[in-house]
Amino acid sequence: MKKLLIMTVAAVTVAITTFQAVADSALTIVPSGANINVSVPAGVLDGSSKLYLVWDTADRGYDLADWPSENRVEYDGMVSAAAATYTMSLASVPANACARVIASPAVRLVDGYVHVGQNQYIDTGIGANSAYGFDIKFEVTAKKVNYGTVIAGGQDDFTIGLDKSSYRNVYLRHRGVEVHGITPERKCLNLGESGARAYRVFAGKEYLDGMELADSQRLTAIPTTGALGTNTPEKNILLCNDWSKEASYGKLSYRQAYVDWYYVKLLGEDGRELANLVPALRGDSDEVVFWDKVSKKCVAKSGTSESPLTYSGSVTEAVTASECFVNTTTASWTGLGSTALLSDGGNWNTTPNAPGAITEVTIDNTGAKTAVVPDGTTTYRKMEIGSSNSATLVQEHGTVEVTSQHPVYIGYTAGGYGVYNISGGTLSCPDTGDSCIFVGHTGGEGCLNINGTGLVDCQKICLGTTKSGSTKPKGRLAISGDGKLNVRNDSYLGNTDNGGSEIVQSGGTYAGGHDVYLSVGTVAYTKTAGAFTVANDLQIGRNKNASATLTHNGGEMEVAHDMVVGGGNISSKGGVGTLVLGGGSIVVTRYTHIGGHGTGTFTQTGGSFQCNNWTAIGRQANYTGNCTVGGGTFTVNNSTAGLNIGEDGTGTLTVGGTGVVSAQSGVTLGANSGASGTLYLKETGRLVAKTIKKGSGEAALVEFDGGTIQATAAGANILDGLGNIVLKSGGVTIDTQGNDVVISNCVFNVENGGKITATGGGTVTFTDVALVLSGSPQGKVVFAERSDEGVFEGVPACTRAGVSLSADGKEVRIVPRGLIISVY
Repeated sequence: MKKLLIMTVAAVTVAITTFQAVADSALTIVPSGANINVSVPAGVLDGSSKLYLVWDTADRGYDLADWPSENRVEYDGMVSAAAATYTMSLASVPANACARVIASPAVRLVDGYVHVGQNQYIDTGIGANSAYGFDIKFEVTAKKVNYGTVIAGGQDDFTIGLDKSSYRNVYLRHRGVEVHGITPERKCLNLGESGARAYRVFAGKEYLDGMELADSQRLTAIPTTGALGTNTPEKNILLCNDWSKEASYGKLSYRQAYVDWYYVKLLGEDGRELANLVPALRGDSDEVVFWDKVSKKCVAKSGTSESPLTYSGSVTEAVTASECFVNTTTASWTGLGSTALLSDGGNWNTTPNAPGAITEVTIDNTGAKTAVVPDGTTTYRKMEIGSSNSATLVQEHGTVEVTSQHPVYIGYTAGGYGVYNISGGTLSCPDTGDSCIFVGHTGGEGCLNINGTGLVDCQKICLGTTKSGSTKPKGRLAISGDGKLNVRNDSYLGNTDNGGSEIVQSGGTYAGGHDVYLSVGTVAYTKTAGAFTVANDLQIGRNKNASATLTHNGGEMEVAHDMVVGGGNISSKGGVGTLVLGGGSIVVTRYTHIGGHGTGTFTQTGGSFQCNNWTAIGRQANYTGNCTVGGGTFTVNNSTAGLNIGEDGTGTLTVGGTGVVSAQSGVTLGANSGASGTLYLKETGRLVAKTIKKGSGEAALVEFDGGTIQATAAGANILDGLGNIVLKSGGVTIDTQGNDVVISNCVFNVENGGKITATGGGTVTFTDVALVLSGSPQGKVVFAERSDEGVFEGVPACTRAGVSLSADGKEVRIVPRGLIISVY
């Protein structure tokens, strides 16, 4: 990071201008005395482009139109499409101002355009299988329209169209027909006769003007995951009107919609924008194109049209790239003011003025009074609490806005201990990709307490990041009461070489906007109440050398995509993850892996766990998963996706106590070649399944010592090909639940007192089953069928010497009270 020192002699102050690179910028800025040198790569500009230096009291972003026209200096000279460096003077930029260099091509954005053509579309260059949602903003301006399409996504994407009965109603179509949830009565949304409207589809939900639609209003059954289109290489987005022809007094007439478009955004799986298309005019001509503000490229329109495309609204210049630099000031807390408020200038070394929006502040004074947030809005560029000493900030109301890329550090550098207590009001951080709240950083220790009605809204949060020499950082996060942490992107809860970070949630809400990683080093998350939601993946013990534990004893947890316990990172294998469930509920929408690219342990003593897709214990080869359910319910809630004990790795499932494991489509041990699965059923544990079988791998051990297997389907092999089953003295009960089921291709190693008892009214049939009697059994082996018809079919063979199984009424008895195998 390069710095330029500017002296203002009269005021005897020093201002530091920091040139900070923007991650997605194409420009490079280097200070040179009273000037800056702006390097522009080839292809960013062309001969008709312009280069501007703009400034204001706050960063206005990339759009030239957002900056005051009076705070603007244009580069005095020609620009080139080739790589070049341009020198611009800083003379016009006042001290303590935020500035950008903006490169503007010859593209003029317009508010919208009106199109009355047939099937006009544009080629975005994005496959249909890449788009997971979309945002649109439009206004229907026609008054006499019976039918017209508002937006479509090519042949294999969704179409939003106007209902034939009214130009005001919008509905979803797919390949020209209604989809999923649209009723025969054409369930529609009434959009009114005028005014711009915004419609959004993402992550299985629909929104109109920012309000989520209720189930009764939903236009279609949007999937919570998966692309909107198919896997065909469709790239078209229809931004026009469909049309229909009708016979009218012997003539054909067209019925079309007039739509004023403002923008269309395609959304990726994690909510990022794949395209953000706005109407534009290219060059000095009035050629109508679409400007993608994400890729910063013009997209030409394609397809056919019945009439020309026209535009309406105001015109602004589009922007391709920029680099930000800020004339920052710094301020340190002294705590010498008459009050403890941040707004009291006496508390800062900048007396008499309190720090402002472009100030980087440090609260780092052990002996000073505790800093307090005032009413209203307090804005800083960056904030450090506990930089090298101990410091606390208390917020009970008001709003704190921090605007830089890495805005907040709580416990920064070795020796620093920072505490941020927020019980009311809001802490807000910028909506940029790398904007992060750091709690415990570079060897420091930090604590963020969110309670009462406090709200922390940030892009990312990182606990315990980066050690300083041998000093490891520690971060602590506590959520209670009605407090809320809203993380718009990823959460790194325990990152590089942290020294034992922890999260304690006894209430409130943790809303993770994308992935949540309990990743590197030692980290523990203890939850007794409240809501914990994850918009994408939850990974516990993600990376190599990770040792992470999540203890869930109350409240709700919802994971919208995958949950991995132990080793979620394929590029850094070997993490250790532990999940303990004692109460409350956990729901996983997609896959659950206990032992991914590492070692995973799941222990459940109460509460409920539900996965709505495949669940694997021992997912990856060479790694291990262990799951013990001694209480509560563990459910794989999918009619086709089941529970794999050892999918490609080694897995063990133990069901006992009052625990219930339910997998309606079945349980497989050793699912794939090279995998190994072990199953223990004991005490009063219950296993509910259609079938329990061996896959192409190994069923290393199946042991029954009490417990019940409940059959969920008739005619199924409830036990199938499991090899050797150890039947201990506790035995096992087969609850047929009225189904006729089969036990096939199994060898029972029966210890003294071992028995199988069938209940539930169904019939259990043995096929290719053998008995091996262990120990020193006395007396006889007794078989008792449910029926008393005098016929015993499928009598197992017995491999123990001296024991003969026959139907002579001595060793084999037929009694009407279920099937029992007993060794006396």
